[in-house]
Amino acid sequence: MAGLVRDAAGSLYGTTAGGGSADGAGTVFMLSSGGTETLLHVFTGPDGGEPESTLVQDVAGNLYGATAVGGSFDNGGTVFKLNTLPC
Repeated sequence: MAGLVRDAAGSLYGTTAGGGSADGAGTVFMLSSGGTETLLHVFTGPDGGEPESTLVQDVAGNLYGATAVGGSFDNGGTVFKLNTLPC
């Protein structure tokens, strides 16, 4: 299970290994300090699936992580970068 990362405003970011779409490939979400959940990304397979790493956030607010499956190299997973704007 991947951990959560907190930004300077107190929002939490994390992943789910499943759910998010009919394919169930997982999501990246934000939980605001006020308790509102926002989906930032829904994985579809070609862009990765089953995210399993704890996210890392840079000073610009971009999130980085890795998936166990999906991608373009024999379904071997991906490394991804997301901005923190909702999808």
